[in-house]
Amino acid sequence: CPECEGLECGAVTAVIERDGPDFVWRDFAWQTDEAAPDLERDGYAGVGPFRFRGQEYRGALERLLADGDPHEPPTRRVLLVGQRVAFLARLAAALRGTGIGAEITRDAAGAHADELRTYGAVAFGQAVGEDERAAVRAAFDAAGSDAVFVAGLAPIVGLLVAQIEEALERGPREQRRLTRLTAHRDGRTGAAEVEVTAPCRVTLLGYRLDRLSRPHTYDLFDAHLDPGRHRIPLPHAAARPGSFLVARTNGNVLVTAVTPPPPNGP
Repeated sequence: CPECEGLECGAVTAVIERDGPDFVWRDFAWQTDEAAPDLERDGYAGVGPFRFRGQEYRGALERLLADGDPHEPPTRRVLLVGQRVAFLARLAAALRGTGIGAEITRDAAGAHADELRTYGAVAFGQAVGEDERAAVRAAFDAAGSDAVFVAGLAPIVGLLVAQIEEALERGPREQRRLTRLTAHRDGRTGAAEVEVTAPCRVTLLGYRLDRLSRPHTYDLFDAHLDPGRHRIPLPHAAARPGSFLVARTNGNVLVTAVTPPPPNGP
């Protein structure tokens, strides 16, 4: 759907795979949810498979990348590496809504160096093993890329968007308005500490997965702050183990986990 980019509205999907040096597009279907489509019911009979010669295929992609979006700086792109394609598609749509280009892959190690250098960040899903992560890092290093690697804290779209936004901020931290975010729990409640360098409006959101892996979001704070450090109390719901906080101000975002108090107290 061009409006919400959600599968619920329906989308034409296909499987794209490598076959030796070539690429094949197959199994075209009309998909309306995260489950794999029933090709007998929803497939496009007689459409595909289409085989593309590898060199020509890469050449076409490179020309598209070279043209790009004149309003999108090259570093405002992220490569998403993971196994949960449906979740990554939702994450990619959310990132595009913030002006960050996003693509999904499981085989970045074989990508062309010129393509890898167009990404400002690489985000790994929690199911991606260390060997695969190392292979991706090696490919980016060999390409001369300065991309930042992001390890997803939890499969929560809003939280991961904030992590990637933070990773793509390249300016010196001391020149930002929002320079510090920490959070700890103490019994059934907790507190966050935010530091700002100039008067600005700050919002604070909490994220958590419950025992059934359902995401929860909490609006915790929204107010103008003067320069300095500020302590913000956290309710029990946002201070449980496995909770995360996202602080935002104009142009800056910081992410942190809610941790136990230090040995000597908060």
